[in-house]
Amino acid sequence: MKYFAIILNLNGELEQQARKGWQLLKQNLSIKFIASNSPCPHITLESGFYGNQNSVLEAMSKVAKNTLPFTIKANGLGVFVQESPVIHIRWVNNKALIQLRQALAKELIERSCDNPTDSILGYQVNANWLPKTTLAFKDSSYDTLPKALRILKPLVFDSILEVKKLALYEYADKQPEKQLYSISLNK
Repeated sequence: MKYFAIILNLNGELEQQARKGWQLLKQNLSIKFIASNSPCPHITLESGFYGNQNSVLEAMSKVAKNTLPFTIKANGLGVFVQESPVIHIRWVNNKALIQLRQALAKELIERSCDNPTDSILGYQVNANWLPKTTLAFKDSSYDTLPKALRILKPLVFDSILEVKKLALYEYADKQPEKQLYSISLNK
């Protein structure tokens, strides 16, 4: 089954640093699952739902039209301890990012209740959401974690990201993520 995700793609210096991190992990430790399966380093705002693509685009367009571009600050690296450690860029959650997620949730929920053929299915608000950009997962391990962090340490993940667009991704098990659309925030 194919699912949708609403994404903030990285851009500028932070995108370059994240891609360099992907490259270094691949060259030195053969850690490449995320880099091989994602078109761009990103922050996932909402994911795990499916259904009518036009309804998702309508929700995104409405939110984008009512949202001014804003900035968020990267806050170094972090690791989530799971079966495979998740090495990620941390982000400072700010008012604009919180409001964007709330607006998206409202629009997605509204479109989850209509006619099943035209609606969004499987959407649930993730109360435990944290903004992050995954650099390594699935093929990372606790044996390689110290070396991975040493490799990534020289990269700078503490600058500002300008958020100007929302992107719609599609993903499925054993298939790479695919960007379907990009919608500019209100200028």
